[in-house]
Parts: sequence; structure tokens; C-alpha cells
Amino acid sequence: MNAEREMALQLADLLDGFRSETDPLSAEEREFLKLGKRLRALRPTPAERRALLEHPPHAEPARRGAHSLRQILAPALALILLAAAILVIPQLIGGALNPAGPAQTGPSALALAPDVCDPGQSEPSALGGGEVTGGDFDFRLGLVCDPRYHREAADSAHFSEIDGLAVAANWRYTGVELAGRLTLAAGIEPYVNEIESDIRKEAIVPQLTNESLSGLKLPAGVFPDWKAVDARLRYVLKVQLPDGTIQGAALVFTLLREADGFRPADVTVEPLTEAERASLDGSAVTEPPFPLLNTAEVYPEVSKLQDLLARRLAEFASPAGWIHQRWQSAVVPESIPGSIAEGSAEQGWWKNASSLDRWSLIDSEGTVLAQVDLTSGEGGGVYDWSVLQNGTYRTQKGQSYRRENVAYDGADQLGLWMWKILDGGAYEYSQEIIDGRTAWVFTFHDPIDPPRDLDDGLVTSEQITIKAIDAQSGAYRYTDTYRVADDGRRTPTWRMRLVAEEHIDEPPEAAMALFKKPWPTVDGLNGGSSGYDSIPLALVPDVCMPESVTPFTEDMKRRKQFAGEELSGGLLGGGELQSGAFTFDLHLACDPLFRRALDGGDDYSELDGLGLALEWTYQGTQQDGRLTTYAGVEPYVVESSGVEPVNASTSDASLIGLTLPAGVIPDWRAGDVELRYVVKAQPPDGSIAGAALVFKLQREAQGFRPVDIRVEALSAAEMESQTAAAVSEAPFPTLSAQEVYPELGEIQSLLAKRGKEIAAGAGWIHFVVHNYDAGGTVFAPQMQDTDSESWYQLDYQGKVIAQITHQTASDGRLLQQVVTKDGQTENRTTGEIYPYQPYAYSPDWGLLDLLFDRARSGETIEPWLETIDGRTAWVYSFADTFDPPLDFGDVDLVARIETREAVDAESGAFLFSESVRTYADGSQKLDSRQTVTMEERVDLPPDDALAVFGLPSGGYRPAEPYGTPAAQGSDFSGSDLTLVSQPGDDFSMPSFWYGDIHTGETFLGRVDFGATPGGWCARSTGGDRLAFEYEVDDNGSTSATLRWFQLEDVNQVYNPAPQLRVASQLAWSPTADELAFSACQGNNEDCGLYLLDAKTNTVKRLAALEASFWEPLWKPDGSQVAVIGSGSGMVFVVDAQTGERVYTGKFDLDAWQPAEESALAGWGVSFARSWDGGNCFTESK
Repeated sequence: MNAEREMALQLADLLDGFRSETDPLSAEEREFLKLGKRLRALRPTPAERRALLEHPPHAEPARRGAHSLRQILAPALALILLAAAILVIPQLIGGALNPAGPAQTGPSALALAPDVCDPGQSEPSALGGGEVTGGDFDFRLGLVCDPRYHREAADSAHFSEIDGLAVAANWRYTGVELAGRLTLAAGIEPYVNEIESDIRKEAIVPQLTNESLSGLKLPAGVFPDWKAVDARLRYVLKVQLPDGTIQGAALVFTLLREADGFRPADVTVEPLTEAERASLDGSAVTEPPFPLLNTAEVYPEVSKLQDLLARRLAEFASPAGWIHQRWQSAVVPESIPGSIAEGSAEQGWWKNASSLDRWSLIDSEGTVLAQVDLTSGEGGGVYDWSVLQNGTYRTQKGQSYRRENVAYDGADQLGLWMWKILDGGAYEYSQEIIDGRTAWVFTFHDPIDPPRDLDDGLVTSEQITIKAIDAQSGAYRYTDTYRVADDGRRTPTWRMRLVAEEHIDEPPEAAMALFKKPWPTVDGLNGGSSGYDSIPLALVPDVCMPESVTPFTEDMKRRKQFAGEELSGGLLGGGELQSGAFTFDLHLACDPLFRRALDGGDDYSELDGLGLALEWTYQGTQQDGRLTTYAGVEPYVVESSGVEPVNASTSDASLIGLTLPAGVIPDWRAGDVELRYVVKAQPPDGSIAGAALVFKLQREAQGFRPVDIRVEALSAAEMESQTAAAVSEAPFPTLSAQEVYPELGEIQSLLAKRGKEIAAGAGWIHFVVHNYDAGGTVFAPQMQDTDSESWYQLDYQGKVIAQITHQTASDGRLLQQVVTKDGQTENRTTGEIYPYQPYAYSPDWGLLDLLFDRARSGETIEPWLETIDGRTAWVYSFADTFDPPLDFGDVDLVARIETREAVDAESGAFLFSESVRTYADGSQKLDSRQTVTMEERVDLPPDDALAVFGLPSGGYRPAEPYGTPAAQGSDFSGSDLTLVSQPGDDFSMPSFWYGDIHTGETFLGRVDFGATPGGWCARSTGGDRLAFEYEVDDNGSTSATLRWFQLEDVNQVYNPAPQLRVASQLAWSPTADELAFSACQGNNEDCGLYLLDAKTNTVKRLAALEASFWEPLWKPDGSQVAVIGSGSGMVFVVDAQTGERVYTGKFDLDAWQPAEESALAGWGVSFARSWDGGNCFTESK
């Protein structure tokens, strides 16, 4: 039955990892999925397992997910799967996932004796306990019998060393109100450690309470020999106040051994001793109250790992001095279903990336004496910091609490690595080569049974965590986490990499300065006018007290948690309002997250602590097109976001800081100010709905207090257009750039002068730009140089109300044409149409906003004068440095990106913007450059440009091919080929792709390759023929047929067997014009190895074999063909002429080799284990 089990595994594996995400599942396939999960410990190879998890870049994809299992699945195999399940699943349950420890004597089970708890009990019951008072706290501790807590619990929260035994803990604070944070610690002595708690109060108020119920736990790696002796245990609970005072209580009891389990006896509650109150981890005893088992005896498979990590930790915890660590991490967008829809991990799901630099000062015992953390965003700007000094931990958000006797834990605490293994959890182990070094990789599985929605729209059946360390040094490599939906889809959720861990002499000055830093400030805003520094740009401290706010909703908290942030404030006021088909729910919010921080992103706020909670819901009929939203403090209302399609369930919510446009600097010192923040929504039908959040910022000595908070309907004036406001002037006096940023005053005046000259009054502007892009353009990937010519029509306010843009290639071909008129923009090339809102013409290309952003972040602005094409110009340079260098998809890692922008020093005309990349080896490359060659006022565009306005919408039109047509009779069999792909019928969601085939400057022809660009093309040995799989996506089910053509006539594409569905990759004979592939008839019948004779354009079934996923392998002399069966894992060798089977044997999928005695042993070639997309083209664009 081993063969059947292997077949079941392979088929379930294929279905689990390689079906289309949108492919509906049959009942049989759902059974395969379930079985595949149970057989996870037997997956074929580490590399294939990692490929299934879509984990780049450490392993190349071992398989290609181009085919549905339905192409190769025969109904009879379901019976085999059921038989395999009967044989395999009991083995798994009793074996691999639950390693057994050494034989022991004593009680028959690590559980309470049967009569300790009430028979049939389903709810917890008390076994003993009591109350004590310690300082300003009342403690109540008890021993509890609860069947939910046991050794086999699926989650750590319900794990207990003794089945059925739990500890109930309750405390109440009776003292006066205090500022700061409570810290909790608990455990069986001497294993007392700080614990996580929901207590995150900025103020500790009287009658603050907390209660918990947890299993009886010990640290991972501590294995008591419970059956050896009766153990007297002391479980302590401690609470530490902000001033360092510690109070607590101890639950003391004896576990008596009996034949059928354990009986708790002599249960009491006692005050803590003086030694226990001396520190959070202080104990009345130093030795464990029971004999200990050796880890290697219980889990021999992880003892080497434990020793390796301990050795690594010892190496870095001595000698005394500074240790620097750098982490890189990223999380997915806050909407998990959206991330699935957007695409794979390679297409942008790693968003919200950040880097953490940590400097730790340790003594000779490995205790952390001081520590600095700096967190920076993708652009390199620091947006968060924290400091540990003199036993106090301080954060940029103003939080402060005690942390003493912290041990250096290296890259990851040993317990975090081992607890799932040592607690008997399901895991897999493998060795892999990562960046040239052997790594140990552990994959942990947390089942969620039954599958449920984790409050984010994704029904999850399992959570997966992957951790890797260097097998030689023990250095931490990475952690990845995924969710598995109930239909088998895997969604990545978080990634973390350790990129540096090293001993250093001392941290940089910026880190050392934080030891003396008081409350966080934003230096970029402190260089202005007299009195500006003295105004507290923050909420009055008591505004955000718990009793003054309404708690954030759970949905709001989750949104910030996805970004790695925790909310501790609340809502200050607001309300709900109906407008048209929309409901708007707008509130003013407060939280330490909102601050004038460097690179604050959505959390940046003009006033520390002040934010906005904004939500809208559409309840109207479905509409085709884009819904656009607009928002801002009036009169600064701008487009904010968009969504499509639009239906009755469309909604959006955001939690952001209060912001104003760059360059708008309010003089908050002027006094009280009333602000009107509006949110508008415009669906495709052009109607406008919205609401206004109105509030007054009342000035006090310590900052600002929001009062009179309300939500109002929009006025008629506000409803006139998307950005219309009830006021035209700012509701506050504004400071000039010369006051706050004097270094920007000259350039601001120069650019303002240019704006008045070129954009004053109604009329037309003619604008031409020469573009250079090292990577080519979307519409011409092969072309680095293009030109864009535009005509802008301005109204009397200087706003663009109509526009014509032509993008042309260097040879004059039209690449893209965009037309804007009558409130909508149409891309005549892609066929896309979307609403258009007039905007103010800006001749500075956003340079002034960029300068303000850089100055606000504290960057020094130092331009220089340079002569460019005979004109004196001001040149500005902005650089982002990456340490370590980053991978941007280039051949080499990028260490620095410098952006240079130039403005004519006399006229203020914008001259160019360019980006230069510096690589790790010091070499440089111009990445892009836009050069303005023309910007002038004109009476009217030329007639041919104006005529474009009158042309009807034509939908998407593929660009015309470029290059010199191939001469008739040319031989290209030895030429390198380039493929340029472009959508065939729809730019955004094409059902097929065209491929233009070039060799050098010669154009050979355009081919319809089907749903996959390039069609997994295979080139013949002679080089003159190309075969490919023409894939068609039919309602989520993908099928492929064989097509081929000759280079001498690319336009003649042959379809020799339209009834066959290709299942494998294509393989040309090394000696003849023949092509081998695995296929089945359209109804999954007549599966086998097929052969194309290109000379006659005929296809025959060479041998009746099970369908194969892998590429067939030819014997070098062309006489035989070998195939690996996808289901059985057997290798079959057949005669290439007669189809006679000459060999059948087992293929080792783990070692990726046949048996030594097989017929393939002397061939000198082997099966391809991974697939790189074909061998037809040396370059694809």
C-alpha cells in the first residue's frame, strides 16, 4: 500500500498547492485537501514544500502551477486516497507529530485522578485557594479543575502540564491614581517571568482589576519527572507599580501521586516573602521542586538545535560591551482579502516595510544594562524609538515603565524557538541552502478547528510559522507567517529578517543622544518665528484620559494591529450622518500614535495626539466604474482614495492624523480656531455625497482642547463639486516659508514667479518632456527613450480643465494617447475611463512640496548653482542610503538612490529630474531622467491634436510592433530571440497575450500565446521551431493545448491536436523534429505520453501512461523517452518509435534520482527539478 499512499500524497499535494485561486472545488478535491493537510509531514522535498508556501527567494519554484488537477485526475484515484487515509492518518496521530518520551513509572497518566473533578464536568470547579492583601492590592488565587486545559491543547493558552489542572488569579488595586504602567510576573518558582497582560493603562486608577485562568505551565525546555516524587509547588503572581514597588501572593499546593493520576492537596494562599518582593523574578527557592528529565531524552531530534542556539547565545552574550542588531520586517496590507485579490507575494503584498536597529550594552553576565531601538521606514526616516536605561524603559510615545535584569536573548529567545516542539505541537523540519549556507528550517502548524473568520473577512483553517537558523553558527535567518483559508489558499501575513548581529565599540551619535533625550520633539518644525517653539503643538494631557474618551472599536484596533501598532486612546466626539446613498461616520480621535514624527505616514498629525476616525458606507445600487473620495480641512479638500466596482456593500474606513498640505503652516499661536473637516464621495454616476466633522481647538497653557465636536450636513456650496468648500480662506493665520524655513524662501519666490508667468489666466500651455527610463516603459519595454507632448487648457483660476497627451517612441510611433475633457479622462491606448477633477497647474513638478517635506523631516536643504545647456540653474539633491544594500530587482544590490532636480535660476522654469542608483560595489547607473524641452503658452493646439477631442472612444488597442520586418527566406535558427509581451484584448484583465518576437532590430512576427505570456515556450534542438502551451482560462479552470510554429514563418501557428489537454512541460527530441509531452483527451481519458512529428504536423499517443506533471526526459541519442508519473512517483522509459515500455522503477522524489540500476543510469542527463519558464527567449519584456 506504500505506492498508493505515495500517490495519495502527491495528488493531494498538487491540488493543495497548484490549483488556481479562483478554481471552484469539487467534493472529491475538498477531500484531497483535507488528506493533504494530514499528510503534511510526508511532503516530497524541502524545496518543493517551500515553493508551495510561495516563499521567495530562498528556493526556486520546484513546480509550475499552470494546470488544474482536473486535467490529470481520474475518478478511480479517490478510492486509493481513501485507502491511504485509513493506513496513514492513524500512523501520524500516534507517531511522527507526537514524539514519545522515555518510559516512566508512577501514575498511569499526567492528569488529575478521575475522582478529583466531578464526573461529566464541562465547566471549571474550584479545588482550593484563598485571598491575601499585599500593599494596595487584594489578591485571590485558586487551583481549578477544568477539562479545557490539557497537554494536547491545540493552542498554548490552554496547555497544562497536568491534564485538567488550571490556576485562577484575580487582583484589585485599591490605592490612589498613578501615572505609568503596571508590570505583571507569574510562574511556578523558581521559574517566575514577566507576562503579557491586557493592562496598558497610562493611568492606574482605583479599583482597577484583572482576572485570568491559565494552565499549569513551565518554560519550554523544562521537563519535570512528575512521576518520580510528590511535588510541593509554589505558584506566585506579582504586580509591579511604576515606582518599582512589588506586591503579590503565592498559591501553594502538593501534587500527590496515585495509580491513576495526581491529587492536589494542602492548597493554601500565602503572602510573598521579602526575597520574592525584591524583584519580579525573585523566588523563595533556587532549585526546582521536582527531578528534571533531559531534553535530549524526550526530544532527541531537537537537542542539537537547542545546543546550537545556546552556543550562539553564549557567544554573543560575552564579553561585555555593545551588540548591534538590525531587523527588517514587513506586514501585509490591512485588508487580507484585498491582498489575495491583488496577487502573489511578488506583486506587492509585503507592504509597510520597516527596519529596526537595536544597540544593547551587556555586562559580563549577559544582562542588558542599556538598550536603544530606532525604527525606520522604507525611505530610511526614523519614525519610532525606545530607550532602556537605569532599569526604566521609555518610548517615543511617552510611555515609561520599569524593566530590570533583562537578559540578552540574542536574535530570538530559545523559548520562542522551542515551545511548539517541546509542547508536542505539529511541526516539520528540513535542511535547505539559503544564500549559499545550510540552514535548519522549522515549519509549525497551528490548526484552527473549526475554521473561522478571524475578524478580517478571511475564513482561516490553519496558521503557519516558518523559522530558519544557520546550521553552522546558529544565527537567526528569518521568520515568515501565513494563513491557510478553508479552501486551501495560503496568504502571507508577516515577514522578519535578521540582517546584522555584531559586536561594536559604540552606537552612533544619534542613538547615544537618545539616552539624554527628554520628551520626543520634531526638530524640523523648530526653526521658525519667535514664539513658534513655545507653543505646545499637542492636546492638553487630560484630553485623552480613559474616562474622557469612548474606546476605539475592535475593527479600528485591528487596522492598526495589522500595521504593527497598538491603540491606547479613544474617540473624543462625532457622529453619523446620512447623505444620499451614503452613511458617513466621522469622529475626532486621540492617541499617542498621532504625532509630529519623522516619516509618520498616516499617523502624522499637526498636533500631537490628535487624529480622525473616518468611515463611509454605500447603500445604493450597483454601478460600473470608480468611486472617488475627497477629504481635508477646508479649504484644503483634495482627492484621497478610490475604489471599484461599486455595490451595496462598498465601504471604507481610516484612522489618520490631522494633516494639511505641504507648505501650509498654521500659526496656531493666534488663539482658538474652528476647523471643518469634510469627507465627500462621488460614485460613477457623478453625484456627490458627504459630511463635515466640525470642531473647535481651544487654546490652553498646556496645549489644545477640542470642544464643540459635531457632524453636519454639507452646504449647497460644498456639494457643487468634489473639492468645493464653504470657505475660501484658511481658518487660521499662516506662517510664511521664510519664517519657519528661511532657507526655502528664495526658491519659493522664484517658483511662484514662474507660476504667475506660465499659469496665470485662461488659455493653453504646450509642454514637451523627453523621458529616459532604464527599464523601458509599460507600452514599449524595449525602449528607454520616449517623448511626451501635452497640451493643457487652463481656466481663469489656472486649473487644468482639458488635456491632450501623446507619448511617442524614439522612432515616432504613438505609444500612448490620453484625453481629458468634460470631467473625465480617457486613456485611448488602454481603453480606461475614469472621473477627472480639475487641478491647479504646477510648473515646479511638486519640487516645492518635496522641499517642505524634506525640511520638515529635519534635512538640511543646500542647493548649488550649475550651468546646464548654457543656463544657470539651482540644483537640489536628495539621497536615500540603504544599509545594508537592498534588492530592487537589479543585477546588483542598491546601496543608495540619489534624486537630482534642477530649476532655471533666472526664470524658475523646471529643467530636469533624474534618479541615479549607486550599487554595493560603488558603480552607478542612471535609472531615470525627465528633461523639459518645451513649456510655453500657445493660442491653441494644432488641428491634428484638437481633432483627438472629437474621436469616439475606441477601447483598448495593442501597440503596433516595432523593428525591421524579417527578410523572406532568412535563417534565424541560431539567433537569440527577445519576446515583448502585451495584453491582447483588455489592458487591465486580458484573456490572452500577444508576443512580439525580435532578434536584434529585426521583427519576426506577432504570436497569440494565450493566457500566459510566452506560453511556457520550448525551442527545438535545431533552433528553428518553437512549441508552446496555449492556455485558456474558463471560469477559473485552466486548460492548455499544444501549438507550434517555425521561425521562417512566425505568422503560421499550427494547432495539431485541439482535443488534447497538455499536462506536462514540452520536450523536443535532441536528434529529430519530434516533441514529447504528457496529455489527456478533453474528458480526462486516453492519458499518456504523446509525440508530435513536426515534419508532418501529426500527433500520436506513444504510450498509455498516467499523466505526468514533469517535463519528459529524452535519451541523448533520441531513441527513448522517460516520464515520472505524478501520482505514483514511478519512472517509465519507453521506446521513442514503438512506445514499448522498456523500464519501470521507483523514482526517489526527495533525492530527485532514480534507482542506481535503472535504465536512466547511463544516460548522462537527469529530469529538470524546477521550471524557469522555457528556453525560447534570452530576454522577455
